[in-house]
Amino acid sequence: MNSLARIYRSFGPKYIGIAFDSPGSNSTKREVWPEYKANRQAIKTSFKKQLMWIKEFCSIVGLPIFLRRSTEADDIIASMITFLNGGAGKDDADQSGDEEVQQMRQIDFRVPNPAPGGVFDRVAGASAAQLERMDASTDNGLQKRSFDVHVLTADKDLLQVLQHNGAGNVNVRVVQPHKKFRLVDESTVLEEYGIPPGRFSEYLALVGDSADNIPGVMGIGPKTAPVLISKYGSFKEIIDSAEIAKIARRGGKHSLSVERAYDFHLITKLRGDVPVLSSLSQLRKKRTLERQFVAFCRMFSLQKCSLRWHDVTH
Repeated sequence: MNSLARIYRSFGPKYIGIAFDSPGSNSTKREVWPEYKANRQAIKTSFKKQLMWIKEFCSIVGLPIFLRRSTEADDIIASMITFLNGGAGKDDADQSGDEEVQQMRQIDFRVPNPAPGGVFDRVAGASAAQLERMDASTDNGLQKRSFDVHVLTADKDLLQVLQHNGAGNVNVRVVQPHKKFRLVDESTVLEEYGIPPGRFSEYLALVGDSADNIPGVMGIGPKTAPVLISKYGSFKEIIDSAEIAKIARRGGKHSLSVERAYDFHLITKLRGDVPVLSSLSQLRKKRTLERQFVAFCRMFSLQKCSLRWHDVTH
């Protein structure tokens, strides 16, 4: 919560959205590669409760939250950027904002699940219903606008979104949260990985990603992958190349890793077509629910947190 306040004060965004993985968000990719993220420990109940309270806090201070059934947060974020680059919806004024805030002021917060009734439950329920009705389109009326977009994440998968720079009306930077914020752009990816951001999913499919339990193609490492990506114009050309054929001829696990390469690429490549936005108003911070905010800070003895959020909420 302190970090959220620091982020908001540092960047002062006009639009903001916080994406969360939904329950079962890994299921689609596990249909492709059953071992996807299988190396991760089960989330502890205590951490799940913390996530519930974080979502509740975000809802109380008016920060828009985005979840979609069976969808990972990475794909939600990538689709938001597609929207800003000309993807879906219009910048309609939020006519219901004041009325909605007044209704929310009457709600007492509590753990979102399994007892619905908190602020997050009301906000998330309305948002989920809207998302399920939404269809992706290609005309959102934003083509003549430009946006400076900062994606705050420690996940290197999202370096892929930097491919939008120079190809539309968004200027994207990835902000990696360390002791100090580290801004990453396409030149950083070229310098550190030797490839353009638009082909980063190919790099991960070839080299593998231990964080997501993706083994990659045996015999291809961080030095060889950029050479192949630079030499060939597509992932198919790489897999059909003489270099990969040589690996496949070794048989056994080497051959099997080549056969699975397309599956690895399918799950490392972010989606940009998830219908999560129809209007920029969905990314506007709403007014803080003062009564619930004070009660929340008192409940968790967050006096310093309350002070840090003072400038954000007023």
